This record gives sequence, structure tokens and C-alpha cells, in this order.
Amino acid sequence: MERIKNIKDIIIGDAEVLLELVKPERKSGLITKENLENKVTNHYGVVVAKGALVTDLEIGDIAVRTRIKEAPSYEYRGKELLLFNRYSIAIAVKPVNFDLTEELSA
Repeated sequence: MERIKNIKDIIIGDAEVLLELVKPERKSGLITKENLENKVTNHYGVVVAKGALVTDLEIGDIAVRTRIKEAPSYEYRGKELLLFNRYSIAIAVKPVNFDLTEELSA
């Protein structure tokens, strides 16, 4: 992955979504198997790439809940990326509808 010059220009499966995992000091966010095992629920994912059939999400949208507990994980320039099938993302929001300024409870 480190040889890829621009992660936003990658080609992925038609129904796939690549998320950058964000781990802020908050109490709400993306639920994954690792997070559940560690009782962490503050992570969320930002869409960095999407397949051709993914029409309801845009680059920069934020995934806050997933239906599955595991996803392939990749390291890219110090960032953790997760590859999900679009239908595994249960709840996503536009960035303008996501509050980054205050602590929220799960």
C-alpha cells in the first residue's frame, strides 16, 4: 500500500468502500470487533474511496455504524484503512451532520 501515490485514486470493487479509521477521544462512533472486544466505541470512518456501484455515499462522508464486526485493515502512510462492502455500513452521515466539537455518549 505504501507505493500507492494517492489513495483516493485507487480502484476497488464496485460495491466496496474504503474508510480511514479515525480514533478520537470521544464516546460514540464506529463499532468493529476489535473496538467491542476492547470496549471502545469512539471510532468512526471517513470514506476515502468507493466503488462504481456506491452511489449513496460520497468521498468524505462519515460511517458511524457497521453491520459486521471485522473488515480487512490496511496501513497507509501512518493511517489505518478499512475495506467494507457498502451494505455492511449501516449508518453514515454527511460531514455537515457530524459533530466533532463536543463529547457525545453512545
